[in-house]
Amino acid sequence: LGISHLIVLINKMDEKTVKWDEERNNDIVKRMSPFLKKWGYNVKKDVIFCPCSGYSGENLLEKVSSSVCNWYNGPALLDILDSLSPVERDSEGGIRIPILTKFKDMGSVCILGKLESGTLSTKSKIVMMPENIPVKVVEVLVDETECSKASAGENVLVKVKGVEEDDIHPGYVLCESLRPCK
Repeated sequence: LGISHLIVLINKMDEKTVKWDEERNNDIVKRMSPFLKKWGYNVKKDVIFCPCSGYSGENLLEKVSSSVCNWYNGPALLDILDSLSPVERDSEGGIRIPILTKFKDMGSVCILGKLESGTLSTKSKIVMMPENIPVKVVEVLVDETECSKASAGENVLVKVKGVEEDDIHPGYVLCESLRPCK
């Protein structure tokens, strides 16, 4: 699915039978690791295990104090997220817009999604996959502002013709007609 890094939050470490026990944490890591390896992750390189408490918020925004958990020396969840490198987006690649939702507005069919790859303009020739339905782009909006083109990484609202609202489903993908997704 293109997921290069995985953060596994080990929640409820504050629970009264666990009390931030290092053995419990290590047991969860030991049990999860073979499962994650089976799915192709290099557990030592690509997976970060982070104990936390969702109830009290410990180790989410700020690192858990050593008085509560003296064995964990790693960063808090927010620090882990801040340290990850940003996702590379290919503006030169084929258009890929996974559809999040659709609606009708003033007679136009509107599709909302994130432009993962490529550059979209009102002149783009696109198809909706997996149905392979040709779709004409009437208008492109980025952050509710009409624009002539949108680049990879932007959230877009695309007004289209050639398809009915009932034929559009979340998870379908808008693609370039010359380079459709498989």
